[in-house]
Amino acid sequence: MPTLLITGSTGLLGSKLARLARERYRVVGLGRAAPDGPPLDYDFRPVDIRDRRAVAALVQGVRPHLIIHTAAMTAVDRCETSPEEAEAINVAGSGHVATAAAATGAHLIAVSTDYVFDGESGPYAEHDDTNPLSTYGRTKLEAERRIVAICPAACIARTSVLYGAGPGVRSNFVFWVLGELRAGRPITLVADQTGSPTLADDLAALLLGLAGLGASGLFHTSGSESINRFDFGCRIARTFGLDPGLIRRGATAELYQPAPRPKHSGLVVGKVTRLLGRSPLDVDSGLAALKRQLETAAP
Repeated sequence: MPTLLITGSTGLLGSKLARLARERYRVVGLGRAAPDGPPLDYDFRPVDIRDRRAVAALVQGVRPHLIIHTAAMTAVDRCETSPEEAEAINVAGSGHVATAAAATGAHLIAVSTDYVFDGESGPYAEHDDTNPLSTYGRTKLEAERRIVAICPAACIARTSVLYGAGPGVRSNFVFWVLGELRAGRPITLVADQTGSPTLADDLAALLLGLAGLGASGLFHTSGSESINRFDFGCRIARTFGLDPGLIRRGATAELYQPAPRPKHSGLVVGKVTRLLGRSPLDVDSGLAALKRQLETAAP
């Protein structure tokens, strides 16, 4: 059985990959520390990707056939206020993973973001020009370039507005909206930021589909529908039987966020659709799948 190494394996996407891949791969996960809770059902190794020697030693010891690199500093505002940390994790850390992959001949798939674009004319296709506005977007674009320079056959998979459920993982937009609405608290969501919401389970399946084909190059692997945050919040409310009347339409300027966001972003997914023979989930399908998942998991 081939070995798959997942960086960031205890995060939302990494945990979905570990669960979905274990029938086809021996799964080894890499992260800073094992999460609290039940024991993980795969081989977990505590390694920080900022430690070049530790990453190299781990990959040399494991000799994976495939590495899916999901580890990143993704808190956009924190990246803006801590740019050195963002650089160390997103750029240098990705370089360490790519160097180790090249040294062992592992195929590398690395996850990136639609924040590499400026949001002036989205949704974006793979051939569109990049122009990141934030430290997060800049470091992820630099990571893409460093990875491809070290591993020319690597696959870069950009995504957008990732959401989903997972034990011990950081909250995301959908669960924040659900929590506020279930508590009866009114919220303000901006109508001038557009993205392509992506169910983590579906992204994991897309990445493993690309891996199975040995894909290289650049792919946009997000949900198939672009939508602004306000309308997305209203769809969340309706899917889960909550009151969309609690959601106020707002604008980005009201939020005073440290990091600038691309306003008209999102991704065009025609290339991955043609290659894999199926379209990624749209907003309603993704939310319905999440709702079923939560209902199944409920006691």
